[in-house]
Amino acid sequence: MKHFDLIVIGSGSGLNIVSKVLLRGKKTKIALIEKDSLGGTCLNKGCIPSKMLINYANQLKNLKKSKEFHIDVHLKKIDFSKIIEETKTFTQKKSNELEKTYKNIKNVTFYSKKASFIDKNTLQVGREIIKGKKIILAVGAKPNIPNIEGLKNTPFMTFEEALFPKCLPKKLIIIGGGYIGVELAFFYSSMGVKVTILEKEKVLSQIDEDIRQAFLKNFKKDVLIKEKVSIDKVEYKNKIFKVFTSNKIFLADTLLVVTGIKADTKDLNLHLSNVKVGKKSNIIVNKHLQTTNKSIFALGDAIVSFYFKHSANFEADYIFNHLFKNFEKPIKYSPMPYAIFSDPEIAGVGKNEKELFNKKVAYFIKKAFYQDVAKGIIEKEEGFLKLIFEKKSEKLIGAHMVGKNASDLIHILVAFMNKKANLNDLKNAVFTHPTMAEIISKAVHDLSE
Repeated sequence: MKHFDLIVIGSGSGLNIVSKVLLRGKKTKIALIEKDSLGGTCLNKGCIPSKMLINYANQLKNLKKSKEFHIDVHLKKIDFSKIIEETKTFTQKKSNELEKTYKNIKNVTFYSKKASFIDKNTLQVGREIIKGKKIILAVGAKPNIPNIEGLKNTPFMTFEEALFPKCLPKKLIIIGGGYIGVELAFFYSSMGVKVTILEKEKVLSQIDEDIRQAFLKNFKKDVLIKEKVSIDKVEYKNKIFKVFTSNKIFLADTLLVVTGIKADTKDLNLHLSNVKVGKKSNIIVNKHLQTTNKSIFALGDAIVSFYFKHSANFEADYIFNHLFKNFEKPIKYSPMPYAIFSDPEIAGVGKNEKELFNKKVAYFIKKAFYQDVAKGIIEKEEGFLKLIFEKKSEKLIGAHMVGKNASDLIHILVAFMNKKANLNDLKNAVFTHPTMAEIISKAVHDLSE
């Protein structure tokens, strides 16, 4: 049996902890375990490949928009296979580089196998038995498949397959209208695929309603959206999917199911480790990200916090500081931004109106539109910014955007929120002219409430 000071299961944000421990220069004996490709979900089947595909979609969008600027560009061909090949090659190369690096570090033993607990601090990894003083579970999540009659007997795709398809569909049905479903709908529709989203509630139901409506106004030009849809069953015959709803049958040659994710904890045998899990297979942690086993910590998608790579990185930093720098304060999340990389982009941070209404918090709103600022007029861009302030203190408590570069612009407001800025602080900020960031100045100087 091998003994380690630290065992890290999962090589996404788990690698952040490993690298920081190694930089300390002390001889900490580490076991790094990864059953799939090194780099985790984000690198291999999440953020990176999806945003590479979306970049191609954005390039196409720019070409199509060129006519508005009196430039006539003729699109001859989209080499879809090359797009997928380049995306796949890039992610595999980066993953292989990580594996080569960590296989050759003296104090790290890398296991490319599944791990499962056999007691509270002991794991079986392949044929080996290993023990750790501290164990970190950064195991991520996997697609959550709904219980729809007939679905499991069909060759449907999850987001993992949709990022690296073998061929371009003609018609695509997407079951699920969350972040992932919307982003993939944007990519496939830009490639000329007829895309239909079927959503049992509302598409992007978590985001601010004004932003959602503005987004859908544009998005519906390219994607057919059906909300409040109950799916009864799915059939697959003669290479055609049939999706049966209460009042209509939808047909397509390809079906993508993106109805959320769940913690990838099934194979860990956590019941043998004294680690409790929740209803969604998520690992239960306290305010120090410590599980019900005091020697084991968890982070990221496995604990159902935010489901963001940046939040998982934040949690990894916290665990490192807690374990190796004696940081005893409970984790305190900074304002956590989100972004949806579609057309148009959506981004936000802090509270939305629905949350504040439910909590009976008094607030006021400031708005501005892309067409209110010179850069928006020059670039012929539509979109708007919505700022939410607490009524009494005038403190900024929410910011939501829809439009070009929203995913970047939102970070100006993240910084303001981190500093607990109020309306006057934003009014006193000077923004370069002409930039899209002037939309913030335009909003806060708006006289209406």
